[in-house]
Amino acid sequence: MKFKKLLGFFVLLLCVSVEADDCPMKIDPPAVVVKYGDPVSVNCTVFTEHVGMGWVAKQNPVPNQPGVQFLLWTVENLTVWDINPQCFANFKGVPQCLRKVSVTVYNTPDSVSIRSENHTGPLVEGYQYKLVCEVQNVAPVQNLTVKWYKGTEVVNITLHPGESKTPVNVSSTLLITPNRTDDGAQYKCVAELQLGSEREWSPPAVESEAFSITVHYSPVISKGGENVTMAQGEMVFLSCRVQGNPSPHVQWVSPSGNVNHSTVKNNSIAIKVSADSPGVYTCTASNHLGNATKIFSVTVNSPSSHSLTTTALPKDTPDSVSIRFENHTGPLVEGRQYRLVCEVQNVAPVQNLTVKWYKGTEVVNITLYPGESKTPVNVSSTLLITPNRTDDGAQYKCVAELQLGSEREWSPPAVESEALSFPVHYPPVISEGDKNVIVDQGSMVSLNCTVQGNPSPLFQWTSPSGNVDFLTPKKNNSIISADSSGVYTCSASNYLGSTTRTVSITVVKKDYTIFAVIPVAILFLLIAFILFLMKRKRQYGNYSVSKRHSEHTVNPNSIPMQCLISNGAHQSLQKSTADTEDQD
Repeated sequence: MKFKKLLGFFVLLLCVSVEADDCPMKIDPPAVVVKYGDPVSVNCTVFTEHVGMGWVAKQNPVPNQPGVQFLLWTVENLTVWDINPQCFANFKGVPQCLRKVSVTVYNTPDSVSIRSENHTGPLVEGYQYKLVCEVQNVAPVQNLTVKWYKGTEVVNITLHPGESKTPVNVSSTLLITPNRTDDGAQYKCVAELQLGSEREWSPPAVESEAFSITVHYSPVISKGGENVTMAQGEMVFLSCRVQGNPSPHVQWVSPSGNVNHSTVKNNSIAIKVSADSPGVYTCTASNHLGNATKIFSVTVNSPSSHSLTTTALPKDTPDSVSIRFENHTGPLVEGRQYRLVCEVQNVAPVQNLTVKWYKGTEVVNITLYPGESKTPVNVSSTLLITPNRTDDGAQYKCVAELQLGSEREWSPPAVESEALSFPVHYPPVISEGDKNVIVDQGSMVSLNCTVQGNPSPLFQWTSPSGNVDFLTPKKNNSIISADSSGVYTCSASNYLGSTTRTVSITVVKKDYTIFAVIPVAILFLLIAFILFLMKRKRQYGNYSVSKRHSEHTVNPNSIPMQCLISNGAHQSLQKSTADTEDQD
C-alpha cells in the first residue's frame, strides 16, 4: 500500500513539472520587418515532448505536425497586412501553448509630391502661403516621418500618429512667408519610414521633386550719390541701381523735364555740366507692387569762387528698438501662426533705415522703408512665424540700421532690440524601443518610455490586468516584476494630445524538472533497498535460541539447548547440548 502511494506521488511530480514549463518554445526571429509582397520565414522550436505543433496565420498556415521539434512558417509573397502569425504546440494533459510573432509589413510611398495650396504663379513678398506635401500609399503610417527642406536645411518635421496597418494617403503642410531673399529658393519634402527595434533600420526615403518659388517684390533703389558738385564742362554720371521683381520700369526727370531714353543706360544717365545743369534730378522705379524714388541734387561750382556746395540730410539713430508679439501672450503652440512686431522709435531719415530680423544668428527677413521724410518718425516691421518643436527656446531680435553716406560707406552704430525667447508647446511623441521582450518568470524587467512633449507629458504604464505596479518608477524608465505575459502599454498625454506605445512581454517559466527528478530518484533507491531487505527476510526465516532444563543429566558440565526454526508457515525444534569446562 505504501509503495503504491509513493508511486502515485512520483507521477504527480512528473505532471507538475510538465505544467511548470509554460510554452517551452522559441521563435526565431521574434520580430520581423518585411515589405509587402516580399518573402518571409520564421522558425519555431519546441524544447519538450509534444503531440504536435503548427502555425496559425492568415496566409500559409501550417497544420498540426507531430514528431518534429522545429517548424518553419514560410511565405514566398506576403500579401496580408495584419498577418499576426502564431506558433502553437499541443501537450498531453496541459493546455495548448501559443507564441506570437511581431510582423511589421511596410510599403514605401508610391509617390511624394509638393504643391502650393490655392495658389499658382509667383509669390508676393510679405504674404503667407501654404505648401502641401502629399504622400501616396504608405504603410504603416505611424512609422512615417515627413521632413521639409529649404535648400539643405530642415525647416519642419511632421509625425503621423495612428495604428493603421494598411496603406493610406497622407499630407503634411508648411506655412511660409517669403521675402525677396527667398526668390528662387527650393523646397522639397522627404518621406521616411523608420522601422525595426529602436528604429535602427529604415527603407530608402522617398522625396519629392524640388519646388522652386519666384518671389515678387516692390522696387528698392540703392542709396548713395544723391549730392553732386561739379565744375562746368565736366561729365557726371547719375546712377539709379534698382532691385525689384518683376523688373521695374525706370523713369528719369531733370530740371528741364523728362530725360530722353536714349541717354539712359543701365538706369544711369551721363550729364555734361553746363550753366543749365544745376538742379534736382529724379529717378523713379515702379512695378505692379509699388514704386521707389531717388533724388539727386546737382550743383555747379562758380568759376570765380571755386566754392563747393553740398546738401546734408539730418540724421538721428532710433531712441529705442523693441520686439513683441501681436495679440498674444504666453507659450506658443506648434503649427500655429504668430506675428512678431518690431517697433523703431524716433528715427531719421526713414528712407535710409533697414530693419533686419534675426533668428539666433541667421537673418530671416529684411524690411526697407521708402519715402523722403527728413524728420524723425516711428515705424514698425512685422514677421510671421509658424514655430515647431525645434524652435522651443529660439531667440528672435530685430536690428535697426541707418545706412548713410556715398554708396553707404559709412553708417552709425546699429540699434538692436532685446532678444525675445519663447517656449513652444507641442503634443507628446514617444521614442521607439523594444516591442518584444522575453524574460524569466519573477525576474525584473525594465520598461522604457522616452517621451518628448511640452508641457511635460503625464505617462502611465498599463498591463492587460490594469495599471502596472512599479518597483522603481522613474521619469522615462520603470522596473516591474515579470509574473505574466501580455501587452504592456505606455500612454503619454498633455493638453495638446496623447500617444501610446506597446511592449509585448513573454514570460518564460524556469525549468524545475531537475529539482523534481533528484528527490524522486533518491526515493526510488530507498524503496528498492527496503524491498531488498524484505525479500531477504522471507528467504532465510527467523532464528531464536532458548535454554531448557533436561530431565536426564548426561554431563554435569553440559548445557541442554533448543533451537526453534520458523519460516512463517512451519516450525521445527532442534535439541543440542553445549559442554562447558570447570574452572577452578
